[in-house]
Amino acid sequence: MAYYQSQEWMEETDQLPSRDEVLEYTRSQILDEINNSSLINDELRLHLRDIFNHENKYPFLVKEYDSRENGFNYHVKLFKIDYDLYNE
Repeated sequence: MAYYQSQEWMEETDQLPSRDEVLEYTRSQILDEINNSSLINDELRLHLRDIFNHENKYPFLVKEYDSRENGFNYHVKLFKIDYDLYNE
């Protein structure tokens, strides 16, 4: 028997959630946490938005994933930090 959180309640089921359900739930939780977190101030939000919109300004960030390149409607980018370039 498996337990997983779906929306705002816990459900008990004999089946595990699908990969898409897990990804969607995780994505929504991360976005909610970023948007609602007092740990992320407005200045950091602006900086993250600038990275997202102007990635070419940050040569030390190597784009690992872009959801638009995979046909998704929402837009998510993942970057890896190249510390050799960062430390130059």
